[in-house]
Amino acid sequence: MSETTVIAVTRQNLQPVCITELNRYGISVLICEEIALLPSMVEGLVDMVIVDHEAASDDDIGIITSACSERMIPVIDLVSLPGLEFYSSTPVSSDFLVVPATSLELLTRINRLLNASRNDDQRRILRIGKLTVDFERYEVSVKGEPSLLTYKEYQLLVVLASNPGIVFSRENLLTRVWGYDYFGGTRTVDVHVRRLRSKLGEEVQSYIETVWNVGYRFRDHIGT
Repeated sequence: MSETTVIAVTRQNLQPVCITELNRYGISVLICEEIALLPSMVEGLVDMVIVDHEAASDDDIGIITSACSERMIPVIDLVSLPGLEFYSSTPVSSDFLVVPATSLELLTRINRLLNASRNDDQRRILRIGKLTVDFERYEVSVKGEPSLLTYKEYQLLVVLASNPGIVFSRENLLTRVWGYDYFGGTRTVDVHVRRLRSKLGEEVQSYIETVWNVGYRFRDHIGT
């Protein structure tokens, strides 16, 4: 475990003990207090993200979901016992741990998830029907033929395809793909979805469904 690196989304001075003691097991912990920095932090060699729900707002969860789904990074949620009643996992949550807890218990969950993901090709390559997304190479192909997407089109596809059946509003997609400081209108999303569908071709473009007056979702039942 000496090369394992995790990002802990928490407050520097109020970290759960199970996080502060992870270094005893050879795990490098990077603390993320400014959630806006998370997307750039996961660009590095990061194995997992641990989220302290006591320190995360709904907007923070949106950023975490977007950043981790794009990179297929496992996420462990830390939830207090009182907060467990209201806890709702996100599309990228791989596991949760009720705190206070021991660092050994957290380590066990980290090891289990990492061993599963390293033995699972789905962490690197997503295959849905005739569509293949290679996360390591940033490549998309349809029936084995490459589909040349712009980076924004690729990001849009990754958000939707990584969360089949989940409806994303245009505003939500605009925030996840273009960022909180983007001042363009939601029409930008419609234009990019239209271009993305065109590039994916007739057999795959139907994977992206329009939810009228709301936004878009990726079909959750697709034949081979």
